[in-house]
Amino acid sequence: NNETWSRYWRIVPALAQAMPDVFPIANYSMSHWAWATGIIFSRSWSRPFHDPIIEQRARRKRVSVHTLVPAMDMPNHHSRASLPKFLTYKDRVVFQLTSHRSYKPGEQVFITYGDKCNDELLASYGFVPANNSHTKCKGLEGRGGNHSEGREAAASSSEEPRS
Repeated sequence: NNETWSRYWRIVPALAQAMPDVFPIANYSMSHWAWATGIIFSRSWSRPFHDPIIEQRARRKRVSVHTLVPAMDMPNHHSRASLPKFLTYKDRVVFQLTSHRSYKPGEQVFITYGDKCNDELLASYGFVPANNSHTKCKGLEGRGGNHSEGREAAASSSEEPRS
C-alpha cells in the first residue's frame, strides 16, 4: 500500500546513507520491509508513550508506540472477548489480559482486536469474520475503505469459537 511505500522511501535510504555498514541497502528490499512491517503491525499493541523529543518531532502532545508482547499473537479474535490493555502499575507499564468468560483446560482462548471493520481485519490480520457487526470503517472514508473486494472469498472464517 502507499503508506508502506512512503515509510520505506522515507526511512530505509536515510539509514543506508547514514550507516551503510549497519544498514546495507541490498539487505533492505521493499519485500523485506513489507514483511517486517506486516509482522510488527499485525502482532503489536499500540500504547501511549511520553517522550518530549518524539512529541516535539511529531508535533503532538500524545504519541503512541507499537509494542511487541511475547505470546500475545497467539489468541485469535472474537468480537465478544476482552481487549488487552496497558496499565501503569508502580511506575511501570504492564500489559493486562482479563477473560470475558471462564475457560476449560485445553479450550482456545480469544481476545478482541478491537471494533474493526472487515477491511481493517482483512488488511491487518488476513481474515474477515462471517458475522462482523462492525461494517463501517472509521476514518477510512476517501482512503479506500469500505470496499467489498475479497470479502466473499475471506468470509469463510467464522467469528464464533470453534469447539
